[in-house]
Amino acid sequence: MIKQIILGVWVCLATLGGVYGASMMSDGSEGKVKDAVHVSGMSYVSTNPMSVPIVRNGEVVAYVVAKFVYGVRENKLQGHQREFETHFVDSVFRVIYNAESIRFAEKRRADLDAIKKEIIAKTNESLGRELVEEVLIEQLSYVLRDQVRCSKKMPN
Repeated sequence: MIKQIILGVWVCLATLGGVYGASMMSDGSEGKVKDAVHVSGMSYVSTNPMSVPIVRNGEVVAYVVAKFVYGVRENKLQGHQREFETHFVDSVFRVIYNAESIRFAEKRRADLDAIKKEIIAKTNESLGRELVEEVLIEQLSYVLRDQVRCSKKMPN
């Protein structure tokens, strides 16, 4: 009986020690959004890559795979990074999805400056205040639907 009690106490202590050790080794990034890069008073935050379908005549003809970096004044970013990113990604998706200038298949140049300005305007409009000051394009790829691995038509 005493052996079972000692074994139970030992198991509890070992479990508590393991949890304490794991919490001490953790870098504390569970609740945080990505770190920002700080340059001359601006915080630059990179988004995850996103794919936006390009629809023409009711059919998906291609995808734009994009990754952006947005710049916000450091004093405006504190505690609002997740909110910024949500509004920014939504604005990017809407701008690219509705952009008539993104037609790489027609070998036309896209007006990237106009797209960036529209993303800034839509994001700030969505947030209700002027917060995003700069947008940088980290990646912008146009992939035809036929080049996507799983582009087979699905049965209805």
